[in-house]
Amino acid sequence: MTTRYRWGRYHLYWGDGHLNVHGEDMWYPRITWERLERIFEAARGHLDFLPIAYYPFIWYEVNGLIVESYGHRDKFLDEWVLIQEAVAKMNSPGEFVTFLGYEWHGNRRRYGDHNVYYLRDYEPLYASETLPELYENLRGRDGIAIPHHTGYQVGERGKDWSFHDDDLSPFVEIYSAHGS
Repeated sequence: MTTRYRWGRYHLYWGDGHLNVHGEDMWYPRITWERLERIFEAARGHLDFLPIAYYPFIWYEVNGLIVESYGHRDKFLDEWVLIQEAVAKMNSPGEFVTFLGYEWHGNRRRYGDHNVYYLRDYEPLYASETLPELYENLRGRDGIAIPHHTGYQVGERGKDWSFHDDDLSPFVEIYSAHGS
């Protein structure tokens, strides 16, 4: 990877740490190889790395109310396999680095939202209910869980810092269109 900026022993690399890839629902098109390829090729033109944050939830309408799905569905596992393959194929160490990841919600009213990223390809899409369960699953997998939506209050998707592991959540998203 070409270092764009260097300060002594430090190097600066550019990436998008929260690129959600949504599956097909009322607002988003179906996930296809071509769609993923376009995403990676666009990023390759101006970024050094791109972790995909797959969004394994769908939006739908019930009696005029927009609702977000909850729970694990077989459809998400099929999309996850395609995303795993694309992330592995598009990775070019030293030129453009890709990471596998997804947005974990679990009981987000209690624990907040976290983006899970893996260092290795072909890791699981883990649907735990609690943050301690997610942390336990990430141990030994070279995975991290990055808190985001930190502008929300606890109980409304905000991060509850009494449930935190510095080793598995070594940093936090500091800016979001949701508020910071």
